[in-house]
Amino acid sequence: MLKKGDSYGTVQSADLDLHSITLPQTWHYTIKSKDTGTPDMLIITEWGSSNFNLAKPFIIRSGILQSLKFVDNKGKKLTDFDFYPAGRDDGIRMLSGSRVQFKFYNNTVFKYEIETFKLNISKLELRLSDTRYVNFNQPNWPNSGIGDRAYLENLKTSAMKGTLLNQPNIKLGMTHKSLLNTLKKLNSERTANGEHITFIRNTRSVLILTYMN
Repeated sequence: MLKKGDSYGTVQSADLDLHSITLPQTWHYTIKSKDTGTPDMLIITEWGSSNFNLAKPFIIRSGILQSLKFVDNKGKKLTDFDFYPAGRDDGIRMLSGSRVQFKFYNNTVFKYEIETFKLNISKLELRLSDTRYVNFNQPNWPNSGIGDRAYLENLKTSAMKGTLLNQPNIKLGMTHKSLLNTLKKLNSERTANGEHITFIRNTRSVLILTYMN
């Protein structure tokens, strides 16, 4: 390990836990941090399938290369191996709040799967916090780092308040006439968040239903 600007470094051994290393490492080599105090991540990979490589993440702490383990949202180790699938060229990114996202094409559901992990430096772990699926014809990263779980949490919170998600002025118990007056432009259908929310003209109130395990 040689720190930039130093003349001498430290020799150390590290268990890569990989059968082989994909060379040249022109992709996923270093994932730049978005936060002060959060280190950059070093990624070493091996071939996984035609859709992704298996990425093993490391950080450098106090001049020592240390590997990270993957755990679920309860802190249980995800697999027997400390690597995770990631698409080539653009399969890993780091977001604010020490969040790291891995993206790869999942053949079983024919969609891109995006897993969001929270980096815990003291425990040297990446804890799974959210999952999101996007259609196969949308290979780019979504603008938002929010996944399906966070969306359901926000939906649940809005429902408990009796309001519509991202439309707090629309409240449970509103009459159809009041709803039209609130939105002004609403006819019988309105698009919000890319989804169609339909209101029947002859109903006397708007009912918001939500379900979450």
